[in-house]
Parts: sequence; C-alpha cells; structure tokens
Amino acid sequence: MSDTVYWIWLSRLKGMSPARAAAALTACPDPADLWRMGPQEAVLEGVPAAAADAAVDKDLDAAKRIAERCWELDITVLTRTDTRYPRRLLELRDAPAVLYSKGTAFGREAVIAVVGSRNCSEYASRAATKLSADLAKGGACVASGFARGVDTQAAWGCLSTGGAAIGILGCGIDVVYPPENAELYEKAFENGLVLSEYPPGTTPQARYFPVRNRLISGLALGVVVVEAGENSGSMITASLAKKQGRDLFAVPADLSRKGAAGSVRLLKEGARLVTCAEDVLGLYRADFPDELSGPVRNDNLILQGEEISAIAPQRRPGAPRQAPVREKEIDNTAVSDYIDLKEKADVSEYDSRRIVQTLLDNPSDADGLTRKLGIPVRRVMNAITVLELEGKVRSGPGGVYSLI
Repeated sequence: MSDTVYWIWLSRLKGMSPARAAAALTACPDPADLWRMGPQEAVLEGVPAAAADAAVDKDLDAAKRIAERCWELDITVLTRTDTRYPRRLLELRDAPAVLYSKGTAFGREAVIAVVGSRNCSEYASRAATKLSADLAKGGACVASGFARGVDTQAAWGCLSTGGAAIGILGCGIDVVYPPENAELYEKAFENGLVLSEYPPGTTPQARYFPVRNRLISGLALGVVVVEAGENSGSMITASLAKKQGRDLFAVPADLSRKGAAGSVRLLKEGARLVTCAEDVLGLYRADFPDELSGPVRNDNLILQGEEISAIAPQRRPGAPRQAPVREKEIDNTAVSDYIDLKEKADVSEYDSRRIVQTLLDNPSDADGLTRKLGIPVRRVMNAITVLELEGKVRSGPGGVYSLI
C-alpha cells in the first residue's frame, strides 16, 4: 500500500486538527507507524493524547478513495516529507500533513501574496492587476485565494505577463469556486500552482476560508493588502502574516470608500506603503538573486480602464465543474467584504464569552481550550480569530493565547 494513503488517513481523522497532526508527526514521523499503534503505545512514544485518541479510527477506505481520485485527476499529494512541499509552510505549527496540488511552479521561493476585497472598487481592481503584473515581471510568484475581486485580478495580472500565479483554495482543487474562474484555474495549472489542504470533491464552505488564509500568508515572503474592510478576510490574513513573522504591505486606500477602512488601519499600524512593485521587490532581491530580476520601472500603480480590460477582464468565461454553490452561502455581499465571521463561521457569543472567561484564569493554547471547554477545535479557532480581530486576545510564543 502506498505511504500516501496513511498520510491522507492522518489528515482526515475526526478531531485531528493540523496542529495536532503536526505534534503527532513530531513524535512519530511516519503515519503508517501511528496507524499500527494503539493509543497507549502512541502516548508512550510521545504522541499527544488527543492525537492518539483520534488515531483509534483505523479505517483506510476513505483515504484510499481520495488517493485514487487524485490519481484520476492528476492531482499531486504532497506530504510533509516531500521535497516539493513548500518549505516556508513547514515553519507553521499547524502546517497541513497533506497538501493537494496541481501545476508547475513547485519549489519557487520568491512568493508575494496579494489579497483584498471580494466586492472591490474599480480602483482596487486596477491596482491589484498592475501591481501583480509588475511583480511577475520582476520574477515573483503571486499568491492569492482565487476569490472574486482583488484575488482574481491579482492572479490574472500575474499570468498576463507570463508569471506564475499560485492559488490557495478553500475547497477541493477539482471544484471551481467562484464558477466563472474555470479558465483561471486552467491557466494556473499550466503556469503556476493550485494548492488546497482539502481533498478533491470538497465543496466550498464559509468556515474553510479563514482557515486557509494562514496558508496564503504562510507561503509568502510578504502579504500586500490592496483593499480591505475593517473585519474582512483580508484583515484575518494580515493578522496571520504578522503572527507568522511575514512582512506586511498595504496599498494607499481610496479614503472615500468604507470598504477600505482596514487598509487605512494597517498603514497606521506600520504596514509598509506600496505605490509600485519595486516597493516590494526591492526588499527581497538581494536574498533571491536567482528568481528576482533587476528593478522594475516605477510605473504608476493604477491602470486606465482600457488597459485593465486588455490584461484582466473582471469576468472570464468558463463553466463550473460541478453544480454551482448557492451564492448566499459564501459571497453574500450584504455582509463584510470577505465573510461575516460571526454569522458564517460558527462563532457564537457563548463560545467567545467562555473562552474569555477561561483565559482570565490562565493563558492557553487551542488544544487546551478545547479540552477545558469541551467544544471542537474548529469552533475554538473561529472564536479566537474574531477575538483577535476585536483586539481582545493575542497570541504569544508556542501558540498560547492570552487576554489583552
């Protein structure tokens, strides 16, 4: 049996969060060995008790089906021991045990994430397109979530100049979301890379998007926020970037637009100002001479209307590969720019209050909160994300959370 099956098994166990899986792999680097162990033996080997308990389920059927489906769709399964697994992601304490991937841009190090509002302004759309095109001209890969708005425009801008666009998805690689991005997926497969921690067939769900944002920031040298609302998903990515030690950049905002309030706050808090690609590339060129070329012209960041239409039209043709997801499930533009966390990510006031009350007594990591409160780690992390954005909780060394 392929070793890949055991890695997929580990990643799909109920109650086995990425952080727990990473901790288990530290003690037991081969998932096949963990599969053979009972819980008591696993604990004696140093596997955390919660991970050992999750590994009691020894059913490999689902993992085998996923592996077969990946083979059929030409999807590469990257385990943490694969040399093609992005090195920078391995630095994360919650790096996925498995990444599903398709494309050609493996091993690229000079990656810049460009993120922003789904319901973006024309100003932000033009800025994202021009910035990403120039970043690609300078040799950088441009990473985004392939969401509507800024993410899509950034990807097309990068691809338009022959650059490698990297998409990190909140669904399976074989599921096109949003559905009009089918052509974008195909172009990225040819000259870029598409990554997901979710197996083929996984449909997009709101709770997956804040989780995958840690991979967008974690993969990159730095994150450029083009336009972001105060409580948007882009601000989650910015918060994660700071926590992960990544550089944070922001494009000057259109101050007349309420949806740019988050960008303004980032600049006030010390994000680097970006008016052209060279503001970003100049910071990394000496460290990546083999990937980044000489200075890019300091052109104005904003394209004219006819120019942007030639590079990255707002909407490309293309049919979804499966039945469309109901728009209101993910892209309800009546809520904040990315998703409304409190409504869409299972964040209840009750969970938040209990977490705050627990942290009053002692700081704790996510696994500790899960044990003390008896609620799933997903709900804990969703609530923690919101509390961090609200300025009530902060993360310290070792992923230990405390009240501010």
